[in-house]
Amino acid sequence: MEGAWRGCEICILEWVLAKRRNDITLREQLKKFLMNEFEMTYMGLLHYFFGIEVKPTNEEIVISQQKYAKELLNEFRTDKATPFITPIEVSLKLSKNDRSEEINGTLYGRCIVLGTINHGTHYKKVQNSVLVGYGDNDWGGDTDDSKSISGYVFNIGSRAVSRISKKQTGVALSTTQAEYISLYAAGCQALWLRWMLKELKRNQKKGAKLFCDNSSAIELTIRSKHIRIKHHFVRDLVKDGKVIIKFHKT
Repeated sequence: MEGAWRGCEICILEWVLAKRRNDITLREQLKKFLMNEFEMTYMGLLHYFFGIEVKPTNEEIVISQQKYAKELLNEFRTDKATPFITPIEVSLKLSKNDRSEEINGTLYGRCIVLGTINHGTHYKKVQNSVLVGYGDNDWGGDTDDSKSISGYVFNIGSRAVSRISKKQTGVALSTTQAEYISLYAAGCQALWLRWMLKELKRNQKKGAKLFCDNSSAIELTIRSKHIRIKHHFVRDLVKDGKVIIKFHKT
């Protein structure tokens, strides 16, 4: 058990070192501690981290899995297949009762890898790590039970750090209700991200801006009781100044 805990501690220290690579003092302290505790060699700046390729420059950090993607395509001989750049056909509506011929999802997934093999995530240097979120919904988007799909994405600086798409548990009777439920989910995530940033010494001085494209849903954050009580959680976040709801055109 002691060995397992030590392995866990090493992973945590690696994660901290990767996240705070500009803190030279911390980096040197961690390096000295690890080299005293274990047999190890210092390999210089981070280039690979759990299979993810890392390319640091003075202006940005780029992460990708290009090397792994090439190995995967070569292994299954799909490097000459027709490439795609989206995980599913745009605007496609799926149903449990669909009797059309099934496609090979694994093969399609490899075609996506081929089409996006040169893609990566660019994290540019920013002065202010401001948290901004965008919430939306697809009202009645599930063709089987007419339940809506909630979705949100949160950015810090210019890059996304958190995103989700999830079916709502109940049937929303209007676009406003569906949007408000989506805001509830986004509000919960905004609160968690604010806590995470505080732990990383990036405390948010102002409430996180959360954009949505439904003005009626924004009004619900101020008044009305015609929504399940738990979804008014976002109203408390607005009242406490932790989240600021803003209108954004579709």
